Amino acid sequence: MKKVVLMMAILIAVSTMDAGVSRKLRKSVLDVGTRFSFYTDFDDTQFGLGCDFVFNPFKNIGLRVELAELLFNDGTLFSLNHGVFKTFPKTDLLIYLMGRDIQPYLHTGFGLVTGDGVTFIMLGGGLGIDYYMNRNFALSLEPGLYFMHASDGTSDSDLLLRISAGAKFGIMP
Repeated sequence: MKKVVLMMAILIAVSTMDAGVSRKLRKSVLDVGTRFSFYTDFDDTQFGLGCDFVFNPFKNIGLRVELAELLFNDGTLFSLNHGVFKTFPKTDLLIYLMGRDIQPYLHTGFGLVTGDGVTFIMLGGGLGIDYYMNRNFALSLEPGLYFMHASDGTSDSDLLLRISAGAKFGIMP
């Protein structure tokens, strides 16, 4: 029975694939991305405008470093790769899946801040989608879940949902 189900799944997958010749879209090696983000821990909500760099050394793997973010909640907070409320210096590994103009990818990463007797750790990931208009410009949508932990003698953990939309600009082809 397992073999029959496996064969049916393979048959359906092959029959739904596009038989045409796919055009190759080569991403730029270095992108700068801008984004508008919505953050919630299901008790508190905030918005942010951010910027990051994406380095694509290989066809299917990228590395993103969040550079800066302007957060709006009760007040306004600017963070240059370091934040106080919900963002920390974060580095993500991007794993690109098969796609043509629409490029889905998995993202996973971590952030770590220490100082003043407090250590903040953030781990998270999700699924993102880039829609390439051309080689040097893409629109993106990226939801993700992040686990955050603050340790200052007492432990405080939180689960954070982030939904980001933005654009990526290729600056080094």
